[in-house]
Amino acid sequence: MNLDRVLLKRLPLLLALGTVGVVLNLLLYALGVSRLDVYTRNLKATVEANRTRLQELEGRTRSLEESAARLRKDREVITDLAEKVLLTPEARLVAAQEEIQKLVEANQLDLQSLSYTYESIPKASEGSWPRRYVKVTLTLPLSGTYPAMKAFVRALLNSPQFFTVEEMALAGNSQGGPTLRMNLVVSTLFVAGPHSPGEAAP
Repeated sequence: MNLDRVLLKRLPLLLALGTVGVVLNLLLYALGVSRLDVYTRNLKATVEANRTRLQELEGRTRSLEESAARLRKDREVITDLAEKVLLTPEARLVAAQEEIQKLVEANQLDLQSLSYTYESIPKASEGSWPRRYVKVTLTLPLSGTYPAMKAFVRALLNSPQFFTVEEMALAGNSQGGPTLRMNLVVSTLFVAGPHSPGEAAP
């Protein structure tokens, strides 16, 4: 009986202590949950920042890869151009003249004469390049109808001889009529050989 009385007397204290313990546990739990929530938010922000950074790096990588691919393609084009199209003057000059004569005849034009000059590229003042080129500029005094001249220029630009129109001047016939005179200046490039001409006229 004495033990029961003692327990009854101390029951409120025990209940109070138990309640305090429960409250403390709840507070610790709430604090832990709060800190975990803060950590989770920070971790999420870090992950998002890293994802954004990764996307930026992937974009830069793709851009660099595309640039590298374009450079490789350009290098291949330049190599093919130098090795298969812009052959040495000895191999191409006759072919270029024959191409011009063929187009003149095909378009029924009159080519009175043909003159040309050489120019070395790069010049000595421009430093050295892996390859040296020779630019040949050809002057073509032509006469014929306007449609024929227009067709000739179009065919010349589409020619595999890699012609570029530098200058073009049209003039009417002094005697009238549909025949016109045209002074056409075109150029093309050759890969320079060991004995290729420089800037002097031939």
